[in-house]
Amino acid sequence: MSRFSPPASFSLVHPQLYRCATFSSAHFDFVASLGLASIVSLGEDIPSKALQTWCERTQVRFVKLGNRHHDLEATKTWKPISDELVKDALEFVLLQANQPCLIMDQSGIYETGILVGCLRKLEGWTLSSILAEYASLAGSRSRGSNEVSRRVDISPSLTDTKLTTMRTAQQYIELFDTDLVAVPVQEVRVGWLAANEAATTTAA
Repeated sequence: MSRFSPPASFSLVHPQLYRCATFSSAHFDFVASLGLASIVSLGEDIPSKALQTWCERTQVRFVKLGNRHHDLEATKTWKPISDELVKDALEFVLLQANQPCLIMDQSGIYETGILVGCLRKLEGWTLSSILAEYASLAGSRSRGSNEVSRRVDISPSLTDTKLTTMRTAQQYIELFDTDLVAVPVQEVRVGWLAANEAATTTAA
């Protein structure tokens, strides 16, 4: 494998904002080429020693949010991810000082996909566009509902468990309250958010 191979589920969210699955030493050279300032881990998995050492050596700030907000069983909530995790992660990636930034979880699809969906909602995307992006990046591993499958091409081979998980992911994004997010002031937030707000205002 080429050392410049991207991690699984890698894609560009915005200039200087990327997403992928948890990566290994096989992908260090590729990730290094991104010139990252920070990595945000949304999953419960513990980063490998190699990854921790690589971040220290390359002076990339590694922020693990997933282990702070995954105690959902105690609350018996239907939510597949906590509001606090999404809020904290969004507020982090919206700060220009944390860019370039890579967000990831074990698969690069689940928590990361929900977070990006909530980001798109904050940006004013339509729900159908958000779900279409979610499904296109997830491919046959996509998580959504039967409603999503009518809007976009989703593999019919998905198990009932995956469809249930997809349904809760879709519902969470749809119901997420963007007012929970303390959007940084314009002077310190990412430029692409201000550009999107201007475009939305013009379109309205």
